[in-house]
Amino acid sequence: MILGGVVCSIIEDNEFQSRSILGIFFTTSGILFALFIMMSVSLRKWSSWSSTQKGRSEESLQKEALEHPFQPEYVNNRAFTEWAEQFLSSEEVERLHEKYGEREDGEKREARIVLRVDGEPQEPPSPAPGE
Repeated sequence: MILGGVVCSIIEDNEFQSRSILGIFFTTSGILFALFIMMSVSLRKWSSWSSTQKGRSEESLQKEALEHPFQPEYVNNRAFTEWAEQFLSSEEVERLHEKYGEREDGEKREARIVLRVDGEPQEPPSPAPGE
């Protein structure tokens, strides 16, 4: 890119336009180089994180997910039903509503998640005191 700017500035007869062409090409090259460096740093960070995650056991990853402070909350509305029916049959979505929805008295049902690791059901860790 810089070479292109030099060639264009040599071909151009007007000195002012020649400097302008060089300035534009050097500025563009600098911006592209800065973007390349930023992308390289981000890719290096992601690659490091990814290789760390690949080395962890499935149980460790599941435990971390369940201990994360931001857990999903069940909401029964039309948008959720339409979204869920992309992945589940209508009967499965209905069972989901029955299992995690509200009771007739308006009280929410307890959401119990069962994890399966190698075909064996396991209960998630109990909540910390005060939760």
